[in-house]
Amino acid sequence: NDKKLVSYEEMLNIIKEKYPTIHRISDLPNDTSKSWKIPEHKGVLSFITSMTEHFCSTCNRVRLTADGNLKVCLFGSAEVSLRDAMRQ
Repeated sequence: NDKKLVSYEEMLNIIKEKYPTIHRISDLPNDTSKSWKIPEHKGVLSFITSMTEHFCSTCNRVRLTADGNLKVCLFGSAEVSLRDAMRQ
């Protein structure tokens, strides 16, 4: 539901109002997140923008779900059960 979704751009604009010195950190070629740093603060703020700014063409990740399934795409429904394969 788009009414419930807060886009990357909207979130960043809200943060920039409070922290105008926030700046983007360089990403590596296959990063799936966009990272930002607020000077004089510890840590880094990162956004995974899969809903509003797709990164499919550069993604090289696989994901292992909590129930033992392997997913090759966040948006894909296809999964392979590693749990079942290991039990055989």
